[in-house]
Amino acid sequence: MAQGQIRNRGKRRDGSTKWEARYWDRTQPGLRHQKVFRTKQQAQDWLLAQMHSQLNGTHTSPSQGNTPFQVLAETFLQSLPHIEPRTRSGYEQILRTHLLPEFGHVPIREITPARVQHFVSCLSQRREPGTVRNVYACLHNALNTAVRLRMIPTNPCVGIRLPRSQREEMLFLNPAEIQLLATAIAEPRPPSDKKHAPKTPTPPRPSDRVLVLTAAYTGLRAGELLALRRQDVDLLHGRIFVRRSLKKETLTFGPTKTHTNRTVSLPKFLRELLETHLSSPHLLADPDALVFPSVTDPAKPMRHDLWYRRHFKPAVRRALPSRLHGLRFHDLRHTCASLLIAQGVHAKAIQERLGHSSISITMDRYGHLMESAYQSVADALDAAFLAPRDETGQNVTAIR
Repeated sequence: MAQGQIRNRGKRRDGSTKWEARYWDRTQPGLRHQKVFRTKQQAQDWLLAQMHSQLNGTHTSPSQGNTPFQVLAETFLQSLPHIEPRTRSGYEQILRTHLLPEFGHVPIREITPARVQHFVSCLSQRREPGTVRNVYACLHNALNTAVRLRMIPTNPCVGIRLPRSQREEMLFLNPAEIQLLATAIAEPRPPSDKKHAPKTPTPPRPSDRVLVLTAAYTGLRAGELLALRRQDVDLLHGRIFVRRSLKKETLTFGPTKTHTNRTVSLPKFLRELLETHLSSPHLLADPDALVFPSVTDPAKPMRHDLWYRRHFKPAVRRALPSRLHGLRFHDLRHTCASLLIAQGVHAKAIQERLGHSSISITMDRYGHLMESAYQSVADALDAAFLAPRDETGQNVTAIR
């Protein structure tokens, strides 16, 4: 049988002719696709487009385009077996709250760019730009699954105009402020009636001081710090091997955010500080022992959220000026980046230390801090131009 046919299927009630185009799917033997049109020209155009898509490998099954979005959403979630529990939970919430009410029963072929743009525009009137972008990203990823499975030819989310979100303010500490915070968090605290504060005095916590200084001068993420084991710290060569991360929702260990390992060098003062910290008996005896474990049970990982509320934030408020009271633990990572930039460290080296998947992420987040570095480059070139030398090494007059 021919690969494609056009047939006259009789008259409609209004007297117009029904033209049916049909063809056999090359990728799935025995599967036939058909569609009815009002004119023979429309049927020919459609059939020609389908034949062409089969030849160039972009063919999608017309019947697959009738799949409701809610079915695609289930397929999308099933295609993400290795994502973090927190990420999966976020996707599920976005689907449940925003996308399924809007697109649940809609065939995916009817989700057009115009419809997506209308949805995004309406959502922007009710939600913050950051929320809109998260919802859009989930929809984009779900429809990418449809493209990959040849259910639709292209992703209708491409080219959509999104609301501009404000850049999240980053807070940075200078070395003196880092010391103030590290000292305050290690001090015993008096009893207090405030929420999340102890009812009785707390003993000194020198390990918290080490944790804050390690975060500020290595740039490791919180999960990476809390997953460090004794064997990951090489004091002899002054380096830390970042091999895993603690998932705070489940208190389980998994890969790093970018699923890659890296090595981070230690400044001399921090190496000496860690050497003292790691000299405790339980750390010396067990290479698998956690470097920053739970205070109540050294065999278990620290609950970062509780530590953050009970110890880190009160120390921030006690030690730092009011302009820095919004400091988060993650801002210690930003602090490390700002210190490196101030010392003229190359952006590529900063990317590798922080564990960014690409240098573009590093530049997007910290490029505005590199203006002084750019100016120093210009000053160096200006100095080179103003003081040229001849072959004898003598200064010659610069050409103006």
